Amino acid sequence: MKRYAWFLLIFFIYSGTVFAQNNEEVDSVSLRFLEQLSLFPQEKIYVHTDKPNYMVGDTIWLRAHLVDAATHIPSPVSRYVYVELANSSDSVFSRIKIRVNDSIYRGYIPLDYLIPQGYYTLRAYTGFMKNLPEDYLFKSTLSIINPVSGSRESEEPEKGKKKGKEKEKEEKLPQEAEPFDVKFFPEGGYLPAGIPWRVAFKAIGKDGWHEEIHGAIKDKDNGEVVATLPATYLGMGFVTFVPEAGRQYVAECTNSQNRFLEFELPQVTPQAQVITTTWRKNMLMIALSQPVTTPLRLVAQSRGIVFYSELWQPKQKILTFNARELPAGVIQILLLDEKGHPLSERLVFNKYFEEISMNFTTDKPSYGIREAVKAEVTLTDSEGKPLEGDFSVSVTDDTSVNTHNCSSILSYLLLASELKGTIEFPEAYFDVSRKEADRELDVLMMTQGWRRYNIPNLLKGQYERPSIFLERCQEISGKVLNEFNSKPRANAPISILALEHLFSDETISDSTGVFRFTHFEFPDSTNFIVKGVNKRGGAYNVMLELDQEKFYPFGKQLSIEDLYNKRSVIEEYDIDTLDNSGIQTIRLDEVVIKAKPKEKQGKSMYHSINGSVYDTEKLMYPRPNTMADMLSRLPGILARGNSITLRGNTPLILVDDVEMEYELVMDMQPDDIAEIELMKDASAAIFGSRGAGGAILITTKTGDGNFKIPRKLNVTSIRPLGYQIPVEFYSPKYSPTQGSLPTNQDNRKTLYWSPCIKLSDTGKGQFEFCTADKRTSYTVIMQGVTHDGKIIFKKEQINKN
Repeated sequence: MKRYAWFLLIFFIYSGTVFAQNNEEVDSVSLRFLEQLSLFPQEKIYVHTDKPNYMVGDTIWLRAHLVDAATHIPSPVSRYVYVELANSSDSVFSRIKIRVNDSIYRGYIPLDYLIPQGYYTLRAYTGFMKNLPEDYLFKSTLSIINPVSGSRESEEPEKGKKKGKEKEKEEKLPQEAEPFDVKFFPEGGYLPAGIPWRVAFKAIGKDGWHEEIHGAIKDKDNGEVVATLPATYLGMGFVTFVPEAGRQYVAECTNSQNRFLEFELPQVTPQAQVITTTWRKNMLMIALSQPVTTPLRLVAQSRGIVFYSELWQPKQKILTFNARELPAGVIQILLLDEKGHPLSERLVFNKYFEEISMNFTTDKPSYGIREAVKAEVTLTDSEGKPLEGDFSVSVTDDTSVNTHNCSSILSYLLLASELKGTIEFPEAYFDVSRKEADRELDVLMMTQGWRRYNIPNLLKGQYERPSIFLERCQEISGKVLNEFNSKPRANAPISILALEHLFSDETISDSTGVFRFTHFEFPDSTNFIVKGVNKRGGAYNVMLELDQEKFYPFGKQLSIEDLYNKRSVIEEYDIDTLDNSGIQTIRLDEVVIKAKPKEKQGKSMYHSINGSVYDTEKLMYPRPNTMADMLSRLPGILARGNSITLRGNTPLILVDDVEMEYELVMDMQPDDIAEIELMKDASAAIFGSRGAGGAILITTKTGDGNFKIPRKLNVTSIRPLGYQIPVEFYSPKYSPTQGSLPTNQDNRKTLYWSPCIKLSDTGKGQFEFCTADKRTSYTVIMQGVTHDGKIIFKKEQINKN
């Protein structure tokens, strides 16, 4: 019921926004936007991690903030969030499935000591977000230091690497400059004639990232320079010139490697009716390139919600909006003809956010070593009323963790998640110390596109609909076939079993042989046994095929290292490099481990934690001559002649998970046995009436029936990705005595992490932690969303003596 209640709530919010317009009768455009939102509401995810850079052996602590894409209201309707850690080659090193708990998605990713050093992409999505293109999914960059792999890369020569004079000679050869591309975007989408018009441009290098260029725009016919390309920011900029009808313009561009290329600008459209916008202080002014002679409609929407839709009056020259009256973030302005066809589009960004007062205080102005810090946060709205909601918080050591230029929930929800393509350094557009940030943000609006829905199709009444529904539980599905001709078996009984959780269920295949088990969920690594039988309850001519789990098929990622190595980025941004952070690596002599690793007990897929497991060491001492000798040594078993009992009852016997008669077991060799597990009483109840006398699970050393017994195709097992069981972040607490007399060095980089600090009725939230041994300042980052969709972001510092 919660799922439908959420959809109902969002519907009323959308409806209320549309019907709040000035026009007496809601126009069809607004209704179509509303219809699209109702048919296909979308989600956004932002993942807050405790820090942006890690060392092998660390743990990535994280909180996924899941919100409705249009309203930013928290929407925990998807039961699971998938989080993946992948390298630039799209190799997934870790994947976790986070289950919502009390409307919170929290998890962790331990970093193995063998993970290679490098930059990694953390990405997150829900099952419902598989309906969307990859650009909609959350991605962020994390750096991982591995002192061993990092030093090896710098010390060991690359395979086939040339040395000496040959290398020196090769380095002197001139390197061919890389190609690049420059695209031009006239404001409003077209280049009108006879009036000054802005044209934005964006330069992209071969690596997919920005390219710094310079050059000029010329008349293609006479070579006259009409504009000079200004200095760019991340490869973007704009020029203003007066296009003339019948003229073709070209841009002569040179990149940082002095490669010269020529690009054509869009053709001049003399009678184009296009939108132009200007910000003056807190006022947005909208004008058109030509006088209006036919009915035109101006539509303004943000995140799919229309807040303005009116006919442009013939005598009207400028339309003005106060930033306080506009929604925060990306706004799409559309000009439509009388048939509802788009004539022009312009994106603008409103930086005015509804004021949230977030007051952060600590019990002392500064702190010493291993001293307790008590912090309190108070959130109120513009009227001083307390806000409801929660936020995640991290506290990190400033000497070890660089939090500059890190992504924030503010820049992601309002900017990066709304635009097409990858936005480089989105935080820079919100940096108040950057004088040109507003101008650079407006250029970004002209070079990117809004991506949530297909607007031309929407205006025609051709709506997008999801093909994958909300994920509310775990699911295992497959197909049952005839073994001999692979035709589907209809109405075949199928059972599923999870021994360690005493779970079982049954179903019947449909007319196409497909079966599906739903409405259950278990932790990760749970083993499920699926079995199909014929109408007589036997295995004859029955074969199972289980569906493989499908995760989001990400494409190849751009190399973040290519971006960080650009000169413009090195000069402009404070980026951490993978330099091992000053860690000293000590080479030890090779150590040979001669002891045998301890083998995992419970090899059978029917293994139960309540079963008694006997490995080879126990079974072979003293050495048995026959299988009867081996089995008779086990407690409760009596093997005589052609019969065997377990506690006086006839047990079920499985060899390599295949049921077998006792007479065949007697023909086996004791040397072939790796393990025997005895299941008694309730632990054997999973086998039904057949396990009433208990069960004996025999596993051979090969595990595949070394004695030529065919495996049954009607039984299979699967370990799908289950939900992660959450664990708590450890934050030590020191007494005054411990603080003054430290025993072990405390060099924590993350001092404190909490995925959820709930606000009280008075809008207050508290947390407490102890400082470490370094005399440095700490950075506190708090991120979240209130119950009514207001974004919480605060960055504070705590000083030490």
